[in-house]
Amino acid sequence: MKKIARLLASAGFFSRNNKTHSLDQDMYVKSGLFDANWYLSVNEDVRARGLDPLQHYQQFGWREMRDPSPHFSIWTYLTLYPRVREQGIDPLKHFILFGAREYRIPNPAFDPTWYAQEYMRTSVSSLTPLEHFLAVGGENGYWPHPLFDPKWYAASIGRPAITAKEAYLHFLRRGCLANPNGFFDNNYYLSENADVTKSGLSPITHYYLFGGFEGRNPSESFQSQWYLKTNPDVASCGINPLRHYLHKGRSGSNLAEPSTSNGRILSQRTCRHLLCYVMLAST
Repeated sequence: MKKIARLLASAGFFSRNNKTHSLDQDMYVKSGLFDANWYLSVNEDVRARGLDPLQHYQQFGWREMRDPSPHFSIWTYLTLYPRVREQGIDPLKHFILFGAREYRIPNPAFDPTWYAQEYMRTSVSSLTPLEHFLAVGGENGYWPHPLFDPKWYAASIGRPAITAKEAYLHFLRRGCLANPNGFFDNNYYLSENADVTKSGLSPITHYYLFGGFEGRNPSESFQSQWYLKTNPDVASCGINPLRHYLHKGRSGSNLAEPSTSNGRILSQRTCRHLLCYVMLAST
């Protein structure tokens, strides 16, 4: 514990002198995870008082659960990593110094572990997964999260020509309450699971990390428990059922829900979703 305390102190966690604050500000700016204009736009009281947005965030904002940018969710980070909360550390500073390279989740729409496995296996890069997505992947159509389909999302908001990065930012700026893919319905998930609202986690985060394994359905078009029972290899590997379906199952013979007594006939709603995916894939 003493070694950790010394490391945190050397990084300026407990220091209040001006030199440390200046170094901290440089670190925040270079990270690209503090957006001064965005911070002022969502915190009218800070703007009205003419306060410096970064100084306000450092001194008060993070303690008041004010996010530094759309890329970083304080509530999500502290909920998933309670030890950071217990230590009384600015979560963004913790993420910049430690969390990014430990592949910790910064927001509901980005999974660094999955992203690195999917897109960074063969590349030698000094970038963290989030840095890679913002600099490279987002311009090349990479998914930031296994349940966030940027092409589908762009089409759903009537802007099919935008990049994956732009779709991701649009989703974050809407509070992650829009549907991230054709098989996930936020309103349905919240209405069926009242405890999700109490948890403080976004629907996509809760389902991805917990709900899918508990057999909760992300929409009327996908039955998690049935999918896991039908595909025991998915369950044994600890893979979220909808994640598997979107990236492996639908390209094979896996179904999203049970067939009817007439054979392999999906519901009309599921057929519409599949048709949408086929049309998007052909564009």
